Amino acid sequence: MSVNKSIQNPLYLVGMPGSGKTIVGRLLAERLGVPFTDVDEAIMESSGKSITAVFKEEGEMAFRAMELAWAEQEHQAGVYATGGGLPCFHDNMSKLLKKGDVIYLKTSIDDLQRRLSGDTKRPLVSGLSQDELRAKITTIHGERNSCYSKASLIVNTDEHSPAQLVEKIIEELDL
Repeated sequence: MSVNKSIQNPLYLVGMPGSGKTIVGRLLAERLGVPFTDVDEAIMESSGKSITAVFKEEGEMAFRAMELAWAEQEHQAGVYATGGGLPCFHDNMSKLLKKGDVIYLKTSIDDLQRRLSGDTKRPLVSGLSQDELRAKITTIHGERNSCYSKASLIVNTDEHSPAQLVEKIIEELDL
């Protein structure tokens, strides 16, 4: 079943690292026939550095400033997978909500730990033991959940495939 309506505004996927923003975003964009952007990749491309390098060389706040610059730009209709922290710094969630629909992919601590175990690409969780990883995820989730919960739509990802999540988003937003 294909979707015939075209979207008029951006769709922003937010949530914890490991919540599935990129995979769901790619599938959603394909299903809707619109462009997909992984915001972290766009920031890396424009800065010429990996996120890990920016964190290591310039610090987290330099990266957050790059996210702010991205959030303040105009975005065409399409699907955007944000970095986990992007909406929670510099009032970026409000900026995104003014531009389009924000979809929070809400994921349990257990699922996040399973998905992020052994991750070496995300600077905030790279190289942690299982106990340290769980503690870090729990802390970050506690700090960010109230921000994420301001989204236009909250979709629970637990026990749902990416394709099922795409269908739920399309149904809930009447796309």
